[in-house]
Amino acid sequence: MRLGIDVSDNQGYIDWKKVKAAGVEYAILRSTRGSGNPDKQLASNIKGCHDNGIPVEFYKYSYAMSNSEAKKEALRVVEVLQGYGIMPSKDTVIWADIEYDKQLALGKRAVAEIIDNFKEIIVNSGYGYGLYMGKYAYENQIDGTLINDDLWLARYYAGDKAMQFGTIPDEAKKPAVAAGSRSVLNGWQFTSHGRVTGINGNVDMNIRYTECGSITVEPQYYDTPEFTLIDCLNKIGVDSSYSNRKKIAAVNGITNYSGTTVQNVGLLSLLNAGALLKK
Repeated sequence: MRLGIDVSDNQGYIDWKKVKAAGVEYAILRSTRGSGNPDKQLASNIKGCHDNGIPVEFYKYSYAMSNSEAKKEALRVVEVLQGYGIMPSKDTVIWADIEYDKQLALGKRAVAEIIDNFKEIIVNSGYGYGLYMGKYAYENQIDGTLINDDLWLARYYAGDKAMQFGTIPDEAKKPAVAAGSRSVLNGWQFTSHGRVTGINGNVDMNIRYTECGSITVEPQYYDTPEFTLIDCLNKIGVDSSYSNRKKIAAVNGITNYSGTTVQNVGLLSLLNAGALLKK
């Protein structure tokens, strides 16, 4: 049994060294936003977990309203993760987050097909796969007997009560797998009002019943000047997306920014000297 958290750019910059010291045993990171762009803190969160030995997985909040949109979302997640050096591995789980109200309103059959199409892309790309849902949606808005995957279910039984990290949830409140399903309850998200040293404000807390794999990364990827620049910008609360780095480069006299080593080192030098113009 392990205690962990799931996070996105809603938590802002995270001090992962403090998070590790607080006892967090794994983390699930949001991969992409609804736009398809990477989560604004994804690069920083990957590096923070990687540097501090925290096992990590990823989730995608799905807005897909059709099978083709589900495949497109999954392909984009794979593209983004590989762009950050996360190599395909069955130990690297990508969770389909199915909770969008308009999506769930499509009906059980349509939602099941969306899930299957998302899963197909993830599995065929070489990653592990799992399904996240709230307890009510799992029990009422899909046919749980037809789902035979690792499950990560949410049930908040303590309302808005703040919980300090390390709290062990009441197992009597744990959500159950549908009778007749071959699914396994991998994790339980038991509060959205967790408090962890190193994170400002609330954070989702989870308990995990199986082992969490480790990501496989390209050697030296996280030591590149581009990644260091991304992490430094995140630390000071500046949008580190490629499009914004290009704008920052332009106002600092670097034309035709394309993310080269020379360009990124130049921006880092300005940042370290306190002379970087941030638009």
